Amino acid sequence: MKISKFKTTSGDMQNPCELVSAYLLHEQDGGTLQSWLEQFDFDTREEIEKAIRLFIRTISLDGYMRRKHLDEENPFAAAVFTRYSKIMTDANRLDKYPVTLSGEIWHGGFSRQRLETRTAELFASVTPSAKKFSAACERIKRVYNLSDTDVEKLHFFVEQVKAGERFPNSLRSRRSLLCRPASCSHRRSSIVARGNERSNAFFSRLGLYPAGWPFM
Repeated sequence: MKISKFKTTSGDMQNPCELVSAYLLHEQDGGTLQSWLEQFDFDTREEIEKAIRLFIRTISLDGYMRRKHLDEENPFAAAVFTRYSKIMTDANRLDKYPVTLSGEIWHGGFSRQRLETRTAELFASVTPSAKKFSAACERIKRVYNLSDTDVEKLHFFVEQVKAGERFPNSLRSRRSLLCRPASCSHRRSSIVARGNERSNAFFSRLGLYPAGWPFM
């Protein structure tokens, strides 16, 4: 659902417009502007920023919200109006607030969700091929100048980030061995060999490929 579906004018001073009314109900239920905006569909961070600016302007200029005795009739709405009208009249905050909040909303979930959707659509349009996948892995290694040892290091980094404190200490010792100088190459030979076998698995385990591919 797009936020643009709400009307931003009410036509009278007895009731707030649809946009303001929807937000007031959300905040009365314990929500915030961020949680309210997260319910809508956005394609870019800039679109979220534009929606925030529209929201601030609509609240500040809404006829109902600007009523003289609103603080007596509806203290809650008056408090919301005061909060966002202060942002509206402060040029510095009006510049920074929408940018900051839109960034938190976009990078907090929208960007990853969009990436996952586009990736799923991409892989749904092709037939899985272990041969092509292996060739792509080798090309990535060549373009970024990654050795099998580098791939193994990256694999451990990704696994540690994903597991956090649950990452086994026994595997941490293997990671430290990987990072030792070339003089210890005789002790790393078996790890490099394993890196050869696990290269394809590493790239697939980055989470870029949907479940069900035969070579994950």
